[in-house]
Amino acid sequence: MADENALISMNYFSDSALEQEQLMNLINREIEFGFTKDENVIIPSWVLEARSESITWVLKRSAELGFQPLTAYLAITYFDRFYSLSSDPKEEPKSAKRLLSVVCLSLAAKMEELDVKLPPLSQYAAGDYSFPGHFVRTTELAFLDHLDWRLSLITPFAFLGYLISKLCQGPASDVKSRIEGHLLSGMTEINLMHHRPSAVAAAATLMAADQKL
Repeated sequence: MADENALISMNYFSDSALEQEQLMNLINREIEFGFTKDENVIIPSWVLEARSESITWVLKRSAELGFQPLTAYLAITYFDRFYSLSSDPKEEPKSAKRLLSVVCLSLAAKMEELDVKLPPLSQYAAGDYSFPGHFVRTTELAFLDHLDWRLSLITPFAFLGYLISKLCQGPASDVKSRIEGHLLSGMTEINLMHHRPSAVAAAATLMAADQKL
């Protein structure tokens, strides 16, 4: 179930017409998906705390498992998407919050980590909590239903190839690494469903291209 945007984001486009067509396709998809902030929605403090803990665990576990930065970013996008679809979320036990982090990372890895042997679900330990593989699978199905099975979310990573080719000089791998660092650190400051991925990608790319920003 690889994200079709991954191939686009890793390549520089050589044909101008194709470049523009692919770029507009990504932009239209993010517009259709509706990345926007509802100013009337107040996010409970316990959700913000759970989100912060989830980010810390996802980044740590992703690095330990050798996952790419995109996978960690997508996992937190799933986390934010989950709560954005919950009109009146009720606080769950800490174990349930940890399980949500496991499910988000597990599904993100299945979407993006095609070249890595994924660990058994039972090995996605979350701090003091460990969950049987069959229990994680059952929770994944409930999670997928909640998200209406829409896992191919647009992320800023889909725009990096285009933005790097237009805005940056120097070795692409070095610039890309700096951009990814900005994207991962930015997760702690913004809800990923509140901002269009193209705008987040552009901001991170400009910061990487000009350190004064």
